[in-house]
Amino acid sequence: MFGTPPQPLNLTLNFAGDLLSPWGVDCNFCAGEALYDHALTTTMKGMPDMEWGTSVGFSGHYVQDTVGFEGILSAKDQPFVVMDVASQASTDIPRLLNGHLGLFVNKTAANTGIFKRLWDQGSLLNPVMGMRWDPMKPRLTIGALDPEDYIGEINWVPLEDRYTATGGIYQTNEFHIDGVKGFNGSLLPFPENPTAILHACHIVSSAISVSRTIQVPPNNPYALNVNYTGPQQLINIYPNGGFGLGPCNATQEEIPYVHFAVTINGVDYPIDSLNNLLRGPSGMSAQGVCNVGISNTTTPAPGEEIPSDFSLGLPFFRSVYIAYRFPTDDCPGFYGFAFPSGLNRTSSITAQKPTSTPELASQCLGLTAPTSTPSPDISGVSAQSWHDTQTSGEYALYGTSEQVRLMDAELLEVLKWDTGLLMRTGK
Repeated sequence: MFGTPPQPLNLTLNFAGDLLSPWGVDCNFCAGEALYDHALTTTMKGMPDMEWGTSVGFSGHYVQDTVGFEGILSAKDQPFVVMDVASQASTDIPRLLNGHLGLFVNKTAANTGIFKRLWDQGSLLNPVMGMRWDPMKPRLTIGALDPEDYIGEINWVPLEDRYTATGGIYQTNEFHIDGVKGFNGSLLPFPENPTAILHACHIVSSAISVSRTIQVPPNNPYALNVNYTGPQQLINIYPNGGFGLGPCNATQEEIPYVHFAVTINGVDYPIDSLNNLLRGPSGMSAQGVCNVGISNTTTPAPGEEIPSDFSLGLPFFRSVYIAYRFPTDDCPGFYGFAFPSGLNRTSSITAQKPTSTPELASQCLGLTAPTSTPSPDISGVSAQSWHDTQTSGEYALYGTSEQVRLMDAELLEVLKWDTGLLMRTGK
């Protein structure tokens, strides 16, 4: 919720970045219906000469305003970027609706992010977030973890810094995994002690949504070996390294199963197949084939930093409960993993125990349990509802039968036909 009175906005989440940016009401090429309007708030402060932009075409400007979550948490004079232009070239625009909420807390910069500020001002019970991304019960908790959201023990692993050749920090959200497994728990032969990130794609941009695939090292042997795929009638391999399984049709009479699990600290986390790793037939797949959401990591160009071995995107997020203990002055960051309650997981899966406990667990992971659940208050004013009160009637939308409201229509010049020519006259 932005401003005073609060404007409720549902932003698109990104677990890899820390950018907070609602789309501005006048933003060009921004997708969404709920946009931030500085004219509706009495607490917005400009930040002169503070522009923001990326190499992929996004641009905006910094402001300060009150920002909160459902009337429960709020920070005054919170800096954020009001987006003015969205990139026409980016393929991620359809997935970035209303704005961008980066959940990652960057410890390397003079951090003014919303979560760091909420912790510093004493508004949070713990420096932690809990997330369910599955369609059954998508949810974000801030400041505490809800035991009803997950099953089993939370498997905590520390985040590690990745340094560049010049000594600078390249990534701060990398962690080690044991590997990935296919059919019957067969471990794929990737590098030992591999690294992974919960990330979007490997590109230089803070404004991006979550990756739609799980990215694995190039030369992925999964689709080439029945010991990994399990028995399949048809495997269709594409030139870019991707693949699909068949036969597969939209009526779900014939549906292959993708055997795939990510192993972290001794615990296997199965990745759900149907409508997750396995995509329905589309124009992007061969006839009678369903594509699989496993792709290759991008090979870096000469001079570029080498990415992590694995990038765990949306199929992983939808299959695993994720906790994030963000870094503070006395503790590094940690990711925690468990099994979402209510999903199809056997007792033998949920009973798994982590191989090890992080070194700083007693100091950093002794979280305080909440004693009550606050009641949200999402009442406020939206830019759309306010503009509806400023419009002057409904007008036909060219090429359709739809009638739409038009703000300040009385200020527009009148167009009229005269002797076959389009003449323009003022009112």
